[in-house]
Amino acid sequence: MKWIVWTIVVIGLSCLAWLCYRALNPPFRVVERSDSPSGHYRCLVLEKVPALIGEGSYRYRCQIVTGKSEKIIPGKPLDFSTDSLTEGPIHINWSADDAVTVTAPIHGSTDCTIVDGGQRWSEERQSH
Repeated sequence: MKWIVWTIVVIGLSCLAWLCYRALNPPFRVVERSDSPSGHYRCLVLEKVPALIGEGSYRYRCQIVTGKSEKIIPGKPLDFSTDSLTEGPIHINWSADDAVTVTAPIHGSTDCTIVDGGQRWSEERQSH
């Protein structure tokens, strides 16, 4: 009988620890996605809300993955942050199978090309 009580206590503490971890370190979630014209690639825009304690900014990540398996292709994703939630739509526009532009209200427009199987995000951004 004691082992049942201890099992319930351990499970309860484990759940509490997991909830605390998620509150302090929320995961990225997909807020926008678009497939390339051929379907070989997919552009993802991910958002990470601020933790309950600590950092106070919304973090965004744009990255290119393979179309079917969503395996991240080589290269550095585009990361940016802001003090407020993105208001308004995020647009993803493919101009070719290996070229995409992401436009976010709080970031402007940024281009990415896929070169030799890797993602290359431009350092320059155009204001909208």
